[in-house]
Amino acid sequence: MDIEYLLVLQNLRNALGGSLDEFFNAISKVSVGIMMLLPCVVFWSTDKKWGCRFLVARWAGEVVNGLLKLTVCAYRPWIRSPLIEPAGDSKVAATGYSFPSGHTMCAVATYGTASVWQYRKRRWISVVCAVMILLTMFSRNFLGVHTPQDVIVGFLETALLILIMLLAAKHIEGNTRRADIIGAVGIGLIAASLAYILLKPYPMDYVDGKLLVDPVKMMKDTFNGCGGLLGLIASDATGGVLSAASSQSCSLRRSIPL
Repeated sequence: MDIEYLLVLQNLRNALGGSLDEFFNAISKVSVGIMMLLPCVVFWSTDKKWGCRFLVARWAGEVVNGLLKLTVCAYRPWIRSPLIEPAGDSKVAATGYSFPSGHTMCAVATYGTASVWQYRKRRWISVVCAVMILLTMFSRNFLGVHTPQDVIVGFLETALLILIMLLAAKHIEGNTRRADIIGAVGIGLIAASLAYILLKPYPMDYVDGKLLVDPVKMMKDTFNGCGGLLGLIASDATGGVLSAASSQSCSLRRSIPL
């Protein structure tokens, strides 16, 4: 069913002569680029508390998305079916395992957090962010690099992380003991995640003498996310390097209060 859906979109791309390929390719690239830029801009120029929320969503998203990718080890659509031919350079840019969609995770982590942030202040921004999430999800299908289940799970995992982040904030607000416990649990989960991806077996399938997916390269995003989250926890444990310049420390304890 998922391959048939991608073939329908592929036929639509061909019927349009590729006129929309660059538009949807740009949508995909923006979702990743803004994820790298927006947290820094918000933190340093707008709101440190929300800047840290963006960072938590980003790094937690990278960890969870990476764990799922390295657990399922699902190959890309064109590997599953030779009928699938991704648009433009999408096939070159889309490397590694397919499930779930990393671009969708980036979009939800960034646009989703921004939507919650601005919902009561500027409702129109929340609407725009919701549209961008949907466009990013569709773009990954339209370009032929992800199946519907890839983008749906990418959306659900990150939306759930944002919800957990907000609920945790409400639970630990003003309670140092609870914050310390959550920090300790976080360190334990990060250590367990790293041990899991390093020790588990992976499929080693070759085509024409070339490994289809190198699991070592696929671990990079998970390492990055784990390092970012550990940095937030460590900054809180040491008093916070960033808190010296602001009363709002960039830490798991104070970065996500409601």
